[in-house]
Amino acid sequence: MEINEKDGVTERVSAALSFLMTENMLHYISVLETRAIGAAVMSSYLGFVIGGYLLGSILFAYVLPKLTRHIDIREMSEDGNPGTYNAFRYGGVICGICVLLLELLKGFFPVWLCERTAGLQSLWFAAVMAAPVLGHAYSCLLYTSPSPRDRQKSRMPSSA
Repeated sequence: MEINEKDGVTERVSAALSFLMTENMLHYISVLETRAIGAAVMSSYLGFVIGGYLLGSILFAYVLPKLTRHIDIREMSEDGNPGTYNAFRYGGVICGICVLLLELLKGFFPVWLCERTAGLQSLWFAAVMAAPVLGHAYSCLLYTSPSPRDRQKSRMPSSA
């Protein structure tokens, strides 16, 4: 009889431990799933931030006239900076319209794609919206020296 009572206690203790282990394991699994999902969401937003920055770094006002008209509008313009106005002025109306549309789309596309796939719920979405603007302002693909006008305002020494 003692053996049966011990077996009954052992079975109950074993069942209780099994239940606790299951509850704890489910908790840890849910925590790990939450962290994994959080990491996956953050990495998807980070991908949109990097992609938006790189897309914003493409200066279509420099690239499009260079490819279509074989001109460097930085050298032709008075201010030395690529821009939609200079693409219109030196590349023509069609070139200017294409530049304008591409410049608008490079800011729209990463934000729209992120909203469709990752959502708006995270604070990372603000970084996704800022990335194309920062890429445009601080392009990693094309170094543009300050224009003569900017040098006069900031009193930078001339490179000449």
